[in-house]
Amino acid sequence: MKSGSCPKCKATEVFRNPSGTRMSFKSGRSYMESSFDTYVCLGCGYMEMFVNLKGEDPNRVEDMRKTWKKIAPKG
Repeated sequence: MKSGSCPKCKATEVFRNPSGTRMSFKSGRSYMESSFDTYVCLGCGYMEMFVNLKGEDPNRVEDMRKTWKKIAPKG
C-alpha cells in the first residue's frame, strides 16, 4: 500500500490520510491513544493502518510489546 499499489486487487487507486488518524484502543487494563498512517484502496476498499512509530511515545510501544500477543512468523 505504501508504494501506491494495492496488494489485494493491484489497483493504483491508493490514498493516504494526510492528517493521520488518531485512535484509542485498549492495552492491558487501560486505554491508549496512538497516531496511525492510514491507507485505503478505492478500487476494492482494502485498508491498512500502521502505527506512526516515529511520533509515538516509547513507553506506549513498550506497553504494546508487553500486553499484545506476538504473531509468530510462518515458515
